[in-house]
Amino acid sequence: MKLLAAVHTALRAQNNDQATRILRALIETDARERACVVPPGLLPARRGKLDEAIEIHEKAAEYPLVRANASYNAACAYALKKHNEAALDWLERRVTALAGSGATRAIPTETV
Repeated sequence: MKLLAAVHTALRAQNNDQATRILRALIETDARERACVVPPGLLPARRGKLDEAIEIHEKAAEYPLVRANASYNAACAYALKKHNEAALDWLERRVTALAGSGATRAIPTETV
């Protein structure tokens, strides 16, 4: 939770680069809080850093709770880069994640 508080502090100070660095540390160290990294993966995307956003979304997709949403966000980022095969692959992963969860749809999140 300390890392999340640091992210919020950085965002309030409009320091997106610091927030992104903290979030990257979060997904590497604290599996319990990976559910929080799907929307933060959008920070780099909004700054045009799609490769960084993709890396964050792909890492988040390892966590079952957010796998469907993270997969969708990765697909969107790949589509923006015009990497259509990768985008379709990540959309298939989303469908698989949704089917495996028994959910009819994922929890809504903001997308890239």
